[in-house]
Amino acid sequence: MAILLFVIWGALVMYRFSGSPIENHVPLLVPVSFTMATLAWWTFVSGSIDVLIDMLQSGFRMDYFIDTPMEFRVISMPFGEEVFINLGMFLFFAFALIGTFYMVSRRGNSSTFALAWAGMAPLIIGFSSLALGLAVIEHRWWYIAQILLSIPLAIAIHTVGMCGSKSPGSRRHLIAGAVIILGFLMVMSPAANIDNAAFAPNTTWRATLIESELHAQTILDRYEGTSMSDVYYSLCLTYLGHETETFCEEVSTRDLRGMGGNLVLIRDTILRDPFMLFSTSYKLSYDLRDSMNVAGFHQIYDSSSVYAYLR
Repeated sequence: MAILLFVIWGALVMYRFSGSPIENHVPLLVPVSFTMATLAWWTFVSGSIDVLIDMLQSGFRMDYFIDTPMEFRVISMPFGEEVFINLGMFLFFAFALIGTFYMVSRRGNSSTFALAWAGMAPLIIGFSSLALGLAVIEHRWWYIAQILLSIPLAIAIHTVGMCGSKSPGSRRHLIAGAVIILGFLMVMSPAANIDNAAFAPNTTWRATLIESELHAQTILDRYEGTSMSDVYYSLCLTYLGHETETFCEEVSTRDLRGMGGNLVLIRDTILRDPFMLFSTSYKLSYDLRDSMNVAGFHQIYDSSSVYAYLR
């Protein structure tokens, strides 16, 4: 919000210096006061200023947010799937760019000029961070950009629809079709679709627990030691009050001996579908249950969705 306020202030200053009449004015005191209040809150109330200092000291390195080894960061997937999962977002930003040009043209005013730049700011930050190899959680910036650029997108779709056909009925069909296609592509992308891997079987991992997976925690009520499982299941079990660890290191290196002495919980979904390994989506290339048997583990629980092993 502090960045957006400075961008809006700067955009209005640029618009005024261009010689165009300005309808609105945002004093510099507004973004400065908001930034000072934010830093004061982070310093004296929430303690978030320590995170910002750590990020600055690390130089916004990718490793600050991503603890996945380099060899597992690149996901191998078919070209068609890669196009599908990114097509919705890129079409959104491409059409929004058309609307942004319309808003900053002479047909707009100072308000549309400032709003267009406010929408472009998080988009530029997100993509420039990738180009520079910096870690700023770019997908969150894109999410904010999609909210702010929804107005330029609507203007672009309406403008293209009006220019694409002279018939009122055809215009309505063209605009509706564009909205439906774009909406479908964005809703079915892995960023929004968290439980259906039909369109992205090598990327989408189920970020929900089914009932039988929740019931499997009952075995932990009778086990006094530490359990191990995949990242997402381990996180959920921790929230439910169980002491768990992740087996990312052991599964990635296929050296399962380090899990000896612990109760190992393996969800059926990670045997065939992508799951979170460290902090990246990953799909097993080997049969984990067979490897557990070879490593000397014995299966002591089977709910069809969760298998428990102990050695």
